Amino acid sequence: MRCPAPCDAPKEDPGLSEEESSSSVSQLVRPFGKMPPVPPPPLRSQAHQARADFEVQVQADHVAQARANRTGATSPGAMAHGAAADEYMEELLRFQENERMADREGTAGREATKEQPSNRTHGGREGASEGAAAGDGVPAAKAPPVLPGAPCRRWFRIGARADFVNSIKPALHLLGMCEAKSAGEHAQEWHVYWSLPKWWSNPERFLGAELRDGVIINAIPGLYHALGDKPSLARLQVQCFEAFGYNSLAPLPRGSADCRFTARGFHVRRDNQTHAIQMAHRRFRDYNLASSPAERAGQGHNVWILKPVGGFNQVGIHMFNFVNAGDGASEASTLAWLQKHVPDGAWVLQEYVMDPLTFRGHKFDVRLWALVTSVEPLRVYVLRRGIPKISQMRYSAAPGTTKDQCMHILLPGTTECYRSKQAEVIWPYPNATDSEHFLAELGPVLGKKCDAACWWSIVWPSAEWRVVEVLLLARTRVMPLERRIQAAGKRYKRIVLLQPDLVFDSRGNAVLVECNMNGYMVGDAHKAYFSLQAETEALLELIGASGYPRQLRYATSLNARLDAFCEHEERGCTDTARLWPYSPSSLILTLALE
Repeated sequence: MRCPAPCDAPKEDPGLSEEESSSSVSQLVRPFGKMPPVPPPPLRSQAHQARADFEVQVQADHVAQARANRTGATSPGAMAHGAAADEYMEELLRFQENERMADREGTAGREATKEQPSNRTHGGREGASEGAAAGDGVPAAKAPPVLPGAPCRRWFRIGARADFVNSIKPALHLLGMCEAKSAGEHAQEWHVYWSLPKWWSNPERFLGAELRDGVIINAIPGLYHALGDKPSLARLQVQCFEAFGYNSLAPLPRGSADCRFTARGFHVRRDNQTHAIQMAHRRFRDYNLASSPAERAGQGHNVWILKPVGGFNQVGIHMFNFVNAGDGASEASTLAWLQKHVPDGAWVLQEYVMDPLTFRGHKFDVRLWALVTSVEPLRVYVLRRGIPKISQMRYSAAPGTTKDQCMHILLPGTTECYRSKQAEVIWPYPNATDSEHFLAELGPVLGKKCDAACWWSIVWPSAEWRVVEVLLLARTRVMPLERRIQAAGKRYKRIVLLQPDLVFDSRGNAVLVECNMNGYMVGDAHKAYFSLQAETEALLELIGASGYPRQLRYATSLNARLDAFCEHEERGCTDTARLWPYSPSSLILTLALE
């Protein structure tokens, strides 16, 4: 992942691992304040070095055995395994030498500054990042791959969904992990369990599951229902209104910056038997009549998107014009409009952003990655590049275009959209929001052409804040469930990768269309448009799937920082699993606060 300015690694969080602090995803919420300086870690003890050497020797013995088994063998399989052993041994020796070089550089640096008092904070060299820890001019040591046939030290289990198999699985293999083929295979040894987050929404599954301490699971109980289902954004917006003292059924006050993370939504139900509309239709009418011409892009109508509750992949979505002069003429007119357009069942009517920021005059939305690693305290990492999905049709807010799904909904487009006579195909296609191509052809924001400076100072910060805003609201529903799991002594590492879709209006304000809790892991399946396999691999390292193979280098410093944090934490630390004994295959680091 590439991190354009202004993106700095976090500097004040004493609980960050080296993967976390060196990653090119930026930390939005820093739960810890400034801490007192921590002295540099001492040199490795002989026992410490012996443990590290033992880890290498185990692998070397396996390689030697593989070579011995190859003697006299002529089968292609045996020869291939022997070649892999040779390659692995060479990589292992390079890794070991890089580790020693890093130690020598670190020793020289400490000797040179021994007479000077340390004034480095947690953003300093000690344990701040794997790249930095190797010393200036020394390449960061990367753990060698696992030799085929070697005893597995880390296991993973994934769901059967195609994108899990095609993206998550190879990324975990690249980190040296082995797959458990069935639910019972090595179940007590799983380090990563990546499946459908909705299945884990029930906290009872966490409380009753017989999983090893520290297993990484891609689900946080309660978060799907709090943030991921269709009515959740409208529900959270009402919650926000109440928190700020706004009328939950009236338009937001002009100039208010809060609670604008989504367009207004109304939950509507039509009875299957009586076909009666159940909805606050009077408030719906009032809201339409209160909208300004600017918000309607100068038109005399509003556009509403009708989405089925529980729908996915744009299935069942319809768009309708609400003409204020006719449909809003009376309450009866508004009720007749609803009767005409809303089928039986449960639906969400969401306001459509009629004045969107455009690319070459085409509407676009952005898929954003936000990794939630903790809800208490809230910690979320946002990838500093979004995935633009750009319509192939030039945008128009005219009432006659509302039914054109290729213009408004099907982004970047289906085969029919590309073949349409009205299509103005975007090619070459900008595959990321931080590309020069994308930033050079944006439309106006606040009446002026939006360039890179506009994007990074106005537009993108709005997207980051909106993600944090909805998480702060949603976590109130999640924290009681989290506390139940903690109270039961379950030490699972619960994470969620949010993939919200956002549009931006002509003022640069980000608006969440929906928040995918189980988004498609695209990987490199559509490289001509989106390439995210490298980001997937970095994400898995960030959550600790690799087992932090260089923890021997920073354990002493990290433990000192944890101790310093606990001394200054008024509530106290009730349980800290320190990095001791040092065991790359079984490390679990958790910090639980009362």
